[in-house]
Amino acid sequence: MDKINVSRIQDSFKCEVYAHNRWRLGAQPVFEGVPMRIGSAWHAAMESLMKGGSLDMAHQAAANVLSTVDESMLPEKKLDEFIEQSELVRFLIPHVSFPPEWEILQVETELQMNLEALDGTIITLRGRPDAVIRWNGKLWHVQHKTTNKSVSWPFYEQAIARSFHEAAYTAMLEASKLYSEPVAGTVLLGMRKLSLASAKKDPQSCFHRAFIPVMDRARALQTIVRRGSYILKEDVVFEADMPLQLLQNRDSCLGSFKNMPCAFLEVCNGQRKLEDPAYFKHVDPYAVYAEGEETP
Repeated sequence: MDKINVSRIQDSFKCEVYAHNRWRLGAQPVFEGVPMRIGSAWHAAMESLMKGGSLDMAHQAAANVLSTVDESMLPEKKLDEFIEQSELVRFLIPHVSFPPEWEILQVETELQMNLEALDGTIITLRGRPDAVIRWNGKLWHVQHKTTNKSVSWPFYEQAIARSFHEAAYTAMLEASKLYSEPVAGTVLLGMRKLSLASAKKDPQSCFHRAFIPVMDRARALQTIVRRGSYILKEDVVFEADMPLQLLQNRDSCLGSFKNMPCAFLEVCNGQRKLEDPAYFKHVDPYAVYAEGEETP
């Protein structure tokens, strides 16, 4: 039985080299940039609060993530950004609240379901939703997101409504039969990274909440079967075909919002080696995932 998870499938759509390096070879960048670390710190704090932790515990969870950043490695502009956004995270944590009518059922709990690949192989699909809540007689998958100040919430809502990632989690939750209620979709809990001065004037302007129905689950499962079958086959022959895989989509190489290059771009261009410990660490991504830590 082969294992695969939602993040690996989603990464393969963005770039096969990226997905292969992270999920087949277990290569993880030592540092992935300020936006990723700030987002991870916020996510850790929200996980702590949704599990019933105190404000002190949430602050500590965020601090644990932020402490992994070597500030001496950041250029001055990025260092200033990191310091201000770290302070923003610390300032906003006490202003977070969840509606009392929400029943939080699980937080960062792994879901699994078995699917038959095109060659008959059984694929175990794994995923770890940020949280699952019961509200208004239905189940909702919670998605924590941080955005920069230029990204609109309607943009995010439209993207999530068509997101394979969200649909896959919804399908797994339905298949688990853990609860009797229907699965309605995703709750977007967003935090916009405004300036600290703006946040202090109006903390709630940084937050956004939206209930979003997600695309057809059946299509998501079909995508999983097709893509999962391809990935499992591609893993076997990828190294031999690597020279043919190096020309990638420009948008993938430029990264999210075109302001953070892909961590493997210099590897693809022959300027850096995956074996360089100053830039990459090597782990079993599925072992890390199973322990409930942050996934690649």
